[in-house]
Amino acid sequence: MNGESFFAVMFRSLFSSVLACVPVLLHAQPVPNPAVKAVLHSVNIWSGEGRFRGEDTVPHLTMHMLFQCTAPWKIASVHLGKTRLDLCDSLGSRPPGVQLFHQASVTERWIVSPLRPWLSVEGRDWTPGRDARWVEVRGTAAVTVSSMDKDSEVVSVPLEKGAVVPVVLEKAALNHGKEEDVHTELTVTNWGFSIPGQKDSVWVELNLVLPDGSGARGLALVDQDSPEEKNNQSLLPGDFRNGKSAWAAFFVLKRPEDGRLNFRIRYASGLKEAEVPVSFRIGMAGMVLPAGRLGKL
Repeated sequence: MNGESFFAVMFRSLFSSVLACVPVLLHAQPVPNPAVKAVLHSVNIWSGEGRFRGEDTVPHLTMHMLFQCTAPWKIASVHLGKTRLDLCDSLGSRPPGVQLFHQASVTERWIVSPLRPWLSVEGRDWTPGRDARWVEVRGTAAVTVSSMDKDSEVVSVPLEKGAVVPVVLEKAALNHGKEEDVHTELTVTNWGFSIPGQKDSVWVELNLVLPDGSGARGLALVDQDSPEEKNNQSLLPGDFRNGKSAWAAFFVLKRPEDGRLNFRIRYASGLKEAEVPVSFRIGMAGMVLPAGRLGKL
């Protein structure tokens, strides 16, 4: 074999095969930046007239939108504190103020990620003029996206109204572009028997408060002695106050014999913020012009 041993030839052939694979590994495609888009879902206009009483009688216009982004990214949260949106009609009329809020509660469900959460823009004590041809919402929405989901350590919560346990979510928030841990609490806001007269089945409502821009995915009920998940429910964003959002989950389950419930929290991590241009014009006949544009990081 021209002075080369059989083993030398085999080694040289194997080494060449390994080198041929190296460029493929070195040139692996990076994860692309997310492209985020606002999508109008619905519009509600209430004149304030009718048989209802209380706040529902106040005239208002509310636009509901959700957000889409390119895989493998998912929408984690809408950063309400950094979102700037305005309402106006074709006559130049504007509401005295615009309120932003998450359109969600433990009784409402929407399309699962990456098409969540909803953002609602409300002009309270205002509706478009009688002769207006259209109404529009325009501005910029601040959206947090994530490249992965993480699970917390198992948290044990007593089945008691108002019970609170501390929770640490690693790298669950952004601060000046850097990921930080979130120290928060999981709270049993309420519970009761799901079937009157039967004490073996209960319903439980839980609450998790997160900084504005952080995103929760869900709660998983687990066995005390096993990591196996038994029941999963989404955590949905609700009240926004003082720079924080309250995320809620609702369970119907068998009453635990020891009076404690064990949960694992799934939340968004690998975070980035995107500024999403919002421009929707809705004709009084129902036509929608134009669609929202892609957001930028």
